[in-house]
Amino acid sequence: MARAFAEHEANLPVGDTLGQTLIPVINKLQDVFAQVSPDVRLDLPQVAVIGSQSSGKSSVLEALVGRDFLPRGSNIVTRRPLILQLIKIPPSPAGPAGDWGEFLHCHGKRFHDFDRIRQEILAETDRLVGTNKGVSDKPIRLKIYSSSVLTMTLVDLPGITRVPVGDQPNDIEARVRAMVLDYIAAESCIILAVTPANQDPAASDALELARRADPAGARTIGVLTKLDLMDRGTDAVAALRNEVVPLRLGHVGVVLRSQEDIASRRGMAEARAAERAFFEARPTLDGGSDALPTDELAGGARLRHVFREVLGPGLDALDPTAELSDADVRTAIRNSGGVRGALLIPEAPFELLTRRAVERLLAPCLQCKEYVHAELLRAAAAAAPPDVARFPALRAVLAEAVEAYVEQGAAPAEAMIRNLVACELAFINTSHPDFIGGNRAIAQGGGLARPPATLRVPAAMSDQEAVQVDVTRLLVASYFNIVRRNMQDLVPKALMLFLVNNLQRGLQQHLIHTLYREELFEELMTEREDVAAKRSGCLSALRALRAALVTLEGLPGEMAGRAAASGRWSFKAMLAEIPTSGYQPLFQCQVLPAILWPGHCSQP
Repeated sequence: MARAFAEHEANLPVGDTLGQTLIPVINKLQDVFAQVSPDVRLDLPQVAVIGSQSSGKSSVLEALVGRDFLPRGSNIVTRRPLILQLIKIPPSPAGPAGDWGEFLHCHGKRFHDFDRIRQEILAETDRLVGTNKGVSDKPIRLKIYSSSVLTMTLVDLPGITRVPVGDQPNDIEARVRAMVLDYIAAESCIILAVTPANQDPAASDALELARRADPAGARTIGVLTKLDLMDRGTDAVAALRNEVVPLRLGHVGVVLRSQEDIASRRGMAEARAAERAFFEARPTLDGGSDALPTDELAGGARLRHVFREVLGPGLDALDPTAELSDADVRTAIRNSGGVRGALLIPEAPFELLTRRAVERLLAPCLQCKEYVHAELLRAAAAAAPPDVARFPALRAVLAEAVEAYVEQGAAPAEAMIRNLVACELAFINTSHPDFIGGNRAIAQGGGLARPPATLRVPAAMSDQEAVQVDVTRLLVASYFNIVRRNMQDLVPKALMLFLVNNLQRGLQQHLIHTLYREELFEELMTEREDVAAKRSGCLSALRALRAALVTLEGLPGEMAGRAAASGRWSFKAMLAEIPTSGYQPLFQCQVLPAILWPGHCSQP
């Protein structure tokens, strides 16, 4: 699939890409159908901006274009749909002054002054619906040619209003909602649902209409405006993190020019700089992947939790003498004394029992290593770009390479932990300044027990043995605490050295060395079958559109009489009467399914 796509791109003219060829063809088709009748509309790929009245729709469009050209005001301003075709042109020596706009109803006339474009939009709106707030579904078509835009088609729709004013009918809300749904119903339409941030997104008219047209939320992008006007103490973090109204494409926050900024002629460059400063001062509002979560620990914070809240308390919970019964201690003491026995506290049983207690530290330390290993794999998976999901082979190889590199650090980390415990077992340092020592242990143990007032038959353990058992327990516990503190300090250091820091230093180079090989490119960049099928359908549709363009441009006169009662021209009726030609099967089988009925096209 990748090779076929590359061969197709190679056959295009120099500098010609799918976006630079397909979208202009679509724009021409829209112009052709618009000339037939104002009621005839072709559902082609476009981006529709919807929202309630004064939610900031026009400001979002102006921010995308980078020019101030749309009518603004406190009352309803957008009273007719504006189909805005952006066309990217080579940079002009005149800079932004070389940009211009063209209206379909003023064919051939260029507007280099964008204030005149605003005036023409107002005049054309008033010409059709009057000056008293009337609303119409008849679109105004405007093309803007600029070197600073992306080639695309945008639609600015009237804002959803509830109370009729002026010449508006009583059912104005129902009519506007029906108009919006009519434009966004097509599967090829991307929906920008604009909602003020100081309004509850769950009650957003734009998101409610978008959900009706796009129940799965697969082609809706939420846009939160007026973030700078939110009440003090509130924020839009939950909405931007896609938690309030989940959308597959997520939500984005913007800070646009206020009415005062517009009145004072504040430029777009200055407005964008102010917006950037606003978000830099509030990093939690960054809706991207770098935003810090507020509802759970992530990344390094999870590692710190493992070290401080899991390893530390886990080692503290170990009782060094819990598994040492009095019988075990007495047996070790007697065995160390042999035939002669011991007058004081023998050293051999202390070391034997201490080593047995220290060995118990190994298991929780190794378990901590496993937790850190899993957290690193989790962090690496979260850092993978979403686009990787399109390429199953790349995703599998990438995951395998990351896991292999983390494993390379896990082995020496485990060896280091085992060696740390082995070092503690190899030498029992009774001269450590924190070690309690024999004398202090005897003092804390209370020395010899005072004989009771009433003597009875001696117990199985003599007084001397009782002292020896108590003192030995104190000695083991004291030294175990020293080793435990050492392990609590050194194990995180070892894991940071061999796992975390090693991953930070070398993972990128490891991935480049493992994956960046020419012989793997085609295999790794093989897309999923469904993505490849969609791409194949788009390529076929592009070829069909090119082949059919010449014929379609000559059809306005013939099509004028074919408008259906619903206001939409019937493709099927026209195709039934078109004479058989070399492109008819291609047009009939691929253009219609790919553009008008997505998902119903058979494989070419």
